[in-house]
Amino acid sequence: TRKESSAASDVYKRQVLPRPDRPGGVRPSAPGRALAAGAGRWPAPAPGPYDSLWLRLVDLPGALAERIWAAPVDAVLAVTDRYAPWNEGTWRLRAGPEGATVEPTGAAPDVSLDAAHLGASYMGQVGLSNHRAAGTLTEHEPGTVERLDTALFRPAAPFCGTEF
Repeated sequence: TRKESSAASDVYKRQVLPRPDRPGGVRPSAPGRALAAGAGRWPAPAPGPYDSLWLRLVDLPGALAERIWAAPVDAVLAVTDRYAPWNEGTWRLRAGPEGATVEPTGAAPDVSLDAAHLGASYMGQVGLSNHRAAGTLTEHEPGTVERLDTALFRPAAPFCGTEF
């Protein structure tokens, strides 16, 4: 019906991601792709970046300890993780260009967040400040998120040439 078609169109419009390498410049994300299957054409190009590489930290302390850090940072992270409960807890991160340590602690957290939000930030191009602005993390100690963003930053964006 017309009402159902309009609802599907609204969902599809919210799911479109820019793709400069494709005819028309965009591709729908997975939910939108199913809705757009009968459309017969790609929508007009939309400005801005898109994401095609997602990362999930399965061993949070190990991954943070092995990462290269751009600047020194000392922060206490209260992490929740519904898929990998061994990541959950309060962790003291001491990191810098010379290396990092991540240890459980009973100290009050500087930042509370879900492990899912660390994936993009771990790759160094999406700052935790974006999650703070979206309300998906809580900064208890002002300035901690900026220090983490600086320490996590990588000048070269990660690349994944495979879509799935």
